[in-house]
Amino acid sequence: MVPYVDAANGSVVAFSGAIAVNNLPAGVYLFQVCFDVINTAGAPLAANIISTITLTTTASLTGTIVFSIRPTDVGAQPVRLSNGAAYAVTPNATVTWTSNIAGNPVIRNDAISVYLNMNVTQNAVYSVYISSAV
Repeated sequence: MVPYVDAANGSVVAFSGAIAVNNLPAGVYLFQVCFDVINTAGAPLAANIISTITLTTTASLTGTIVFSIRPTDVGAQPVRLSNGAAYAVTPNATVTWTSNIAGNPVIRNDAISVYLNMNVTQNAVYSVYISSAV
């Protein structure tokens, strides 16, 4: 994995995902926004995890799943799904944010990466949004 290098001090302010999947099982999927994880590590150390985004599904999902979350969001946020129809909020999934390091800070030249606790799909795009002094 090649990390993203941030160009100034700041903080992680949002995360979004778009996932195309066939039969994503019910479960808890963790997206860990990290800094400076050793390039050969199988998983980040707890000290390297800035934020954890938790996607919880209560039933199998098929289609394209989209969500976004910010650290200022309170409680579980809705997830939208399209499976041959317009995107609509699904009652079978939510997303939450946990700040592992208060303020979700990043420092200039940090190597930013996202680790997943299990493979979700090969067809996905994730975005980490950083606010900085650039």
